[in-house]
Amino acid sequence: MRYIICVILAAAHVFTPASAKPRLNNSELTYQLACLEGGNSSKERVELCKAALEDVRLSDGDRLRLMLSLADAQTWESDYEGALRTYTEALALNPNSPVAYEGLGWVAHNQDQFPEAIEKFRQSIALELSASAQAGLGAALFRQSPDNVEAAVAELEKQL
Repeated sequence: MRYIICVILAAAHVFTPASAKPRLNNSELTYQLACLEGGNSSKERVELCKAALEDVRLSDGDRLRLMLSLADAQTWESDYEGALRTYTEALALNPNSPVAYEGLGWVAHNQDQFPEAIEKFRQSIALELSASAQAGLGAALFRQSPDNVEAAVAELEKQL
């Protein structure tokens, strides 16, 4: 059933010029589903998520999920300023979001800000253990000190 919905959503959306809101054939809920389900390019997902976030009736939980999806797509598009802003707004809604901290870790990592990345990955792991945050921590530790692989491995083993 989910696959059918994704196919319908993919067929239903038509994008107008970059400055315009993407036009879908259904309600604002369709924007939310299209933002969260994936299957679109990250550029399209940015626009879909922004459109979905315009709905003033969103609960804080729904707004948070949409913001995290938007920030992820912004990161994939290398819009690090946008992703940083969106993840920070998500943390204002839920200061204990491990996904937001992990996302901030990847944003910092992708900008070669390894001490900041390490801090954010550790904050994420402290809230909820995840393989992707651990991988990010290991990558940031290694990139910060490539000659000290043992330190990166030792830090990762602490998380196990």
